[in-house]
Amino acid sequence: MRDGKVRLHEFWRVEFTPDESKPLSYFVDGIANRLRNSVQAHLTGDVPRGAFLSSGLDSTAIVALMREQESVQTFSIGFEGAPEELNELTLAKETARYLGTDHHNVYIGAKRYQEELPRLIYNQEDPVADASAMALYFVSEVASSYVKVVLSGEGADELFGGYPIYHEPLSLRAFEYLPQWLRSSLGRLANTLPHGMKGRSFLQRGAVPLERRFVGNANIFSEDAKHELLRLSGLGELQSAFAITDPFYARSTRLDAVTRMQDLDMHTWLPGDILMKADKMTMANSLELRVPFLDKEVFEFAATVPQKYRLAGGTTKYALRQAMRGIVPEFVYNRPKLGFPVPIRHWIRGEMLDFVWDVVRSSKTDHLINRAYVEKLIEEHVYGGRDHWREIWTILNFMLWHQVFVEQSRSFLPSVSPRVGVRRRRTEEYSVL
Repeated sequence: MRDGKVRLHEFWRVEFTPDESKPLSYFVDGIANRLRNSVQAHLTGDVPRGAFLSSGLDSTAIVALMREQESVQTFSIGFEGAPEELNELTLAKETARYLGTDHHNVYIGAKRYQEELPRLIYNQEDPVADASAMALYFVSEVASSYVKVVLSGEGADELFGGYPIYHEPLSLRAFEYLPQWLRSSLGRLANTLPHGMKGRSFLQRGAVPLERRFVGNANIFSEDAKHELLRLSGLGELQSAFAITDPFYARSTRLDAVTRMQDLDMHTWLPGDILMKADKMTMANSLELRVPFLDKEVFEFAATVPQKYRLAGGTTKYALRQAMRGIVPEFVYNRPKLGFPVPIRHWIRGEMLDFVWDVVRSSKTDHLINRAYVEKLIEEHVYGGRDHWREIWTILNFMLWHQVFVEQSRSFLPSVSPRVGVRRRRTEEYSVL
């Protein structure tokens, strides 16, 4: 404040500054040193500490570097009835044994998940339809019985290029050599092809420029679908997602396409979803979360890694993987990213279908949402061989949010401690069904 007036100014900006002049070894050593220093700096305070551990590189790197300093309690989550390819617990347990941690597995079933969903939306406050937020809640619930602080791997994907979608500009590079009229023609041709036909999506995405193709991981509905879903009468014009993303793209024109995608995610997806859910779901259980990858010095160094060292060898986070070689187990080193793969797609077709119908039919949102369109999505997903789980889950979350905060038609009891009403399978495993 100055002269009685409040002025807002940006004191620091997230900016990628790739340095093409340095060899890979420079970045590998720099990443390892800075991340090790960051983990050590986050091991402060005279309180019990632990870490979330998945089957992937990021959390494993954090746990491995913690183990260099102290004993560690680790916590992983899995889902009853999930396909084997979505089950992280087997590898997480193997990783924990390799690193010598005191490990705890948490199993979640569809029934408990849907019962707790209104409470978790209340804790989340905003209608952000990320199924893994609820997974974080349950694993935080158990972790809070053992520790007061957990370290986690958030931020590594945005900093070091970890999402598979970042490969897309490389696969679509041939389109850059085509005149725009031809690219547009290919896009129109693709729209006439049957849904699910091989090559349809490739032509559609290659036909449009990056700024209209990629609006982040949270892109669920197309602009046309939004107009079909929403009842806009009296609500004014629907704001396009491009109104949010265009300012960031305008600032990153000097960067290559992959880095521009990372830059967009750093400014939107990371703070609006990844860190939001991590903060709110842990704090809902009185648990403090610390994120060593987002240390300022780690980021400022990661920002200099050129794209050729982020995506290389057919994999993502190449420089980070090289930096962690010999630190993380070899069986984790090239493990593809899964995140928190909640089997919502399968649950909607089975155990949660009645719950989904109940929410949709009881929701008082007809002035906002076209119910017939929603019912069509559900029917096609369950019986028509289409995959609409992300659209259905987004709508379901909004309707539940509306019932909790606007209609106030859903109430819930105080949260139960994970040691109450939870079946312990073995010493280190919990089933929350």
